[in-house]
Parts: sequence; structure tokens; C-alpha cells
Amino acid sequence: FVMIYSFLPHKEIRFIFPAIPMFNACAAYGMSRLHQVAFAESNGDEVGSKKTGLENTKPHWVAKGMYLCGLGAIACTMLGNLVFVRLSKENYPGGVALERLKVHLETSIPLQPLEDRKRQSPKWEDVLVHIDVAAAMTGVSLFGQRHASHRRLHKNGDAFEGTFGIEKSGYEKENSIRGSMVYTHLLTEEQSKDGYHVIDAIPGYPRLDMRNFQIATRDA
Repeated sequence: FVMIYSFLPHKEIRFIFPAIPMFNACAAYGMSRLHQVAFAESNGDEVGSKKTGLENTKPHWVAKGMYLCGLGAIACTMLGNLVFVRLSKENYPGGVALERLKVHLETSIPLQPLEDRKRQSPKWEDVLVHIDVAAAMTGVSLFGQRHASHRRLHKNGDAFEGTFGIEKSGYEKENSIRGSMVYTHLLTEEQSKDGYHVIDAIPGYPRLDMRNFQIATRDA
């Protein structure tokens, strides 16, 4: 099953999720047998040995060594999981950038009474955000877009919900950006863009810095 999926050019861990429980069951059975062999003396009356089929198997240092290696593998797996979970926290700069953009817009565009909304002042609905491929692939979800783009304005107990526009582009020619100057804000991996200035830079691309024993990032 895993070998067949290994031939795919595009691989993701979710493809082999159905096989992981079977791997875990086989590993658990192997550890159980190693435990019985390694500690047969301390466990062992003859009845228990006959039940396990190990009556002719004597505890051996090799079995104990293999059992300890298995325990070490489990410990390393748990440690690795903790490290990768911590690394993944820094792996979604696009989602963080969208949240920070919302905070910036809420600060820079004040709430306006409904009767004053015709005046020439910045409006929430006039914002048009472009999200490039890198941002879209690192945490900008449809739920995040809906949460960031909506703002509820209150007037005398009545509520008016404003929404700013969000557009995405792709690497393909037919999905390319339609002229950046039509957008008020950009979520992009590019360090600079003509006609725009940087509001904020979000760290990403996490890696382990073994020399300093820390997680190193750079602006994404």
C-alpha cells in the first residue's frame, strides 16, 4: 500500500493514514513479544511460558537489547512529535499575516456612524486585498478570510456588517494577478512591490538551529 503510493510524484502524509493503525498494531505486537522473551525469568512460571509458547526460549541479552531499542524508538518518536508540533506553529505565516492585517485595518479605519458613511473617508468596504500563492498555502483558509473581512458596525442598536474584498492568484498565466495597483493591500512573499510599503513582516520557514538549540525563522 505504502509502496504503491510512493510512486506518486506528489506525496502527502495523509495518503498513508489508513495504513498507520496497522503499522502501530504490528509494532505493539512485536514489543509485546520482545517483553515476554526479555523478561521470561522474572515473569515466568511454566504455565505462563506455555501460554506464550516460549517454554524453550531463555531470556537473552540480545532480546533485552532489542526491547530497550524499541523503548528508545518510542521515546524518540514522542520527542520528534513534540519538536515538529513546535515547528509547525511557525509554519503558517499567511494566516498570521491575514489576522495582523485585520488588526491594522481596524486601527486605521475608524468606525463610522451610518449617516457619515457618504463622506470622503476610508471605508472598510473599499479595501481590496490580494493574496498570492505562498500566503494561500501557509494558513489563509476560507474561514480565516471570512473572519478577517467581516466587520460589524453598530448604530442605535442596529447592526451593519461591512466586508472588504479578497482576491487570490496562482502561478498559472490564466490565474495571474490582474494588475497590482487595483489592490489596497497585498499579502505576498515578495520583499518589495512598486507602489506599496511594508506594513508588517511575518516570520516563517522554521528550521532547527542545532548550534544555538533554537528554532530559526526568516521573514516569509
